[in-house]
Amino acid sequence: LATLARHAEAVVGVDTGLTHLSAALGTPTVAVFTTTDATLAGVARTGAHAIDVGGNGTVPAFDDVATALGRVLLWMALPFLPLRLWWRGRREPGYRERIGERFGRYGGLRVPRGTDVIWIHAVSLGETRAAAPLVARIARDLPAATILLTHMTATGREAGRALYGSGVVQAWLPYDFPFAVRAFLAHFAPRAGLLMETELWPNLAAACTVARVPLFLVNARLSERSFAGYRRFAALTEPMFASLAGVAAQTADDAARIAAAGAT
Repeated sequence: LATLARHAEAVVGVDTGLTHLSAALGTPTVAVFTTTDATLAGVARTGAHAIDVGGNGTVPAFDDVATALGRVLLWMALPFLPLRLWWRGRREPGYRERIGERFGRYGGLRVPRGTDVIWIHAVSLGETRAAAPLVARIARDLPAATILLTHMTATGREAGRALYGSGVVQAWLPYDFPFAVRAFLAHFAPRAGLLMETELWPNLAAACTVARVPLFLVNARLSERSFAGYRRFAALTEPMFASLAGVAAQTADDAARIAAAGAT
């Protein structure tokens, strides 16, 4: 049981023995339970219902619990993601292409050895089209570099193929699982990442920091509504924005909101 808890990304449960064990091992933990004696359960305040992540005897902040639950929900979704891609492929066959790349498996897809890889992420159709001046500038100023263009949608990938052809290497950006983003970075070893608009993910940002891959938001925008959403989960999103090496925002208001979200 201890081995399982130690290697888990996160633990959610109603058994306080298991959840306190996983918390003691340093695994992100959420324990939901009913208690008649808060002191016995390690919860600082009384009350019939509480949520406890263990360790310091205090009730955690909402965003800490939400962060842990988000990680758990992501892992719970893992078995269903290939099915979802296959289902979406009924109307857009592109979703059924290279499904392994979504999980960090790139097989025979390689970039030329000895070249710098400049990675541009354009999630969908609009971002792929907006990246055209950037792709052209990199190709002009760094002719020896390899441009890696990643997408999340089939329309974005099709547009990239039509617009740039053999001038770029195309791949799916993996889902934001730690193992998948680490595999992506290890496989392509980009010198820098340029993310179009605001396509930023916490595990991806953290993995880039560890791998020393500078991340830049390009043509970035952040609406008031999106900013408010990020602020509700500041414990998760502030480090993500703080990890950015630079931001090129569309407007001064966008720049101000992105800075307030944590970018320095």
